[in-house]
Amino acid sequence: MTKLNYFSVYNYLLALCTFLMVSYQKLLIFSFLILFIIEIIGFKKKLFIIKKPSKIALLFICFYFAYLAGSFFTYFPEIALKYLEYKMAFLLIPLLFIIQPKPHIKLIFPILGIISGVLIVALISLINGIICYNKIHYYFECFFSSYLISEHPTYFTIFLTMSLASIWISYHYKYAFLNKKINILMSFFFITFIVLLLSISGILFLLLLILIYILKTLSKKYGYIKSIIISFICVSILTTSFLSISIFKNEFSNTKNSFLKYIDNPKKFIKSSKNHNGDDVRLIMWTATIQEMYEHPFGVGTGNVDYYLSKRLKSLGQLEMSKMDNKNQILYNPHNQFLQTGLEIGIFGLLVLLFILFYVLYFAYKTKNWLLLILVSNLFFNCLFESMLQRQSGIVFYTFWICLLSYYSNPKDYIQNENTFSHSILST
Repeated sequence: MTKLNYFSVYNYLLALCTFLMVSYQKLLIFSFLILFIIEIIGFKKKLFIIKKPSKIALLFICFYFAYLAGSFFTYFPEIALKYLEYKMAFLLIPLLFIIQPKPHIKLIFPILGIISGVLIVALISLINGIICYNKIHYYFECFFSSYLISEHPTYFTIFLTMSLASIWISYHYKYAFLNKKINILMSFFFITFIVLLLSISGILFLLLLILIYILKTLSKKYGYIKSIIISFICVSILTTSFLSISIFKNEFSNTKNSFLKYIDNPKKFIKSSKNHNGDDVRLIMWTATIQEMYEHPFGVGTGNVDYYLSKRLKSLGQLEMSKMDNKNQILYNPHNQFLQTGLEIGIFGLLVLLFILFYVLYFAYKTKNWLLLILVSNLFFNCLFESMLQRQSGIVFYTFWICLLSYYSNPKDYIQNENTFSHSILST
């Protein structure tokens, strides 16, 4: 195999990894294994080199060892081992990128992988939605939220947001095959799908991105004060349009009502035994988790979170929410990654997580790596509302892309000499 072929195979394997990451995760481990084999062979042939682990890689590895240390205090070894298996990505993915090809990779390949994966899954979901509607003739149970997609809506919204950012950043670096018309069509499709998934955090982050983009674009022409006013008007119109649709109006209304009831009388709200919507559950779980963190500042141990939260929920009068299944797990997690991490592995683990996020934000801004900046901002934002690093899909996706983009942070990694996709393929 020639040098040319090794680098081509490596780039195509990166594309395969990002494709499977959003479409069929069961095969992802095999693509990682093949990627590692290619790296080992390439290193032996002196086509690849071993690089010193970056600070970001070391932080992820440190994060994994915090969970490993917490497993020594677990009451439930099976649960702890399952969590350690899920979080193994914090250890293995940074190590995967230590062996790298001598030339820079072509980031367009992993970008195309995620875009194609998202498009295929979304199109199949829409086809299934049409088939569903022909049977039951009910829009909501065929085209919205978890009814539409097999993946958790918030996670797939993340994949869509990353794809949306990728096509425009790639267009900015003048890939000829990503022209404005194609991007506008794909953007409309991605945004429509984000709206259909009804992830409040996903929609809010999208609105925030749009606001920043409008502000940045207009500030070059009108200055910051006029730009802020125009941006505020544009986002207000967009938000009003969303809220004019009954489904979204009800979602935001429920969120507002839950928050106001909680603020008015937290104790009464927490002890209420009525059926709770998703926003009620979040407020109750946040309260229970904070109370447990106060009593266990150094954490309760890996795999013990459900046990302690179950006891706390019982003391708060939430008997139904406190029930544990035969696997010693409760129905709901804390719905906040910072609280989840702080309760499970304590202040040290929480500080490591915060340091990862803030350091990557600083690094992305300093190197003008806008895709990485959007990615880690998205992670930070979603961690406020979901335990994003508890599911394997979230752990693998964020760790892989953060490591990939931090190792290849130079804008030249995006740019091809001839600015054409065909040349980028031939030159790998």
